[in-house]
Amino acid sequence: MRREVTLHPSLLAGAKVPLGANARESERILRESAKLGRVLDIIEIAKRGKEKVLIFAVNKRLQEALAANLSKIFGFEIPVINGDAPPGTRSRSPEAMNRTRFGMIEAFQRAEGFRICLLSPLVPSYQTR
Repeated sequence: MRREVTLHPSLLAGAKVPLGANARESERILRESAKLGRVLDIIEIAKRGKEKVLIFAVNKRLQEALAANLSKIFGFEIPVINGDAPPGTRSRSPEAMNRTRFGMIEAFQRAEGFRICLLSPLVPSYQTR
């Protein structure tokens, strides 16, 4: 329980981190956590340098909230690669591939410039370049 509150105060007692209605509110919600506030600062630096960002998070409620709020802030979908996404292979259709861990990693690696990807360190068999 103590670990969850260090991630975001809303995670205490099993609650979810809220989703902001817009970018400003999403940023305010994430900055309620000192840790996530620092993550936002680092992401802003990466954005200015047109770099890619990998964020590792174990807690699925945090993964969902981060992806949704970061999508509001930065204006693009943030893929979440965790045990909920099937592993995938190259033989699937392009539409099906986009929903697999393999497909999301491939798309992230191919994308030019600033991008964000959320990963669970508990999911086996993925590689990033």
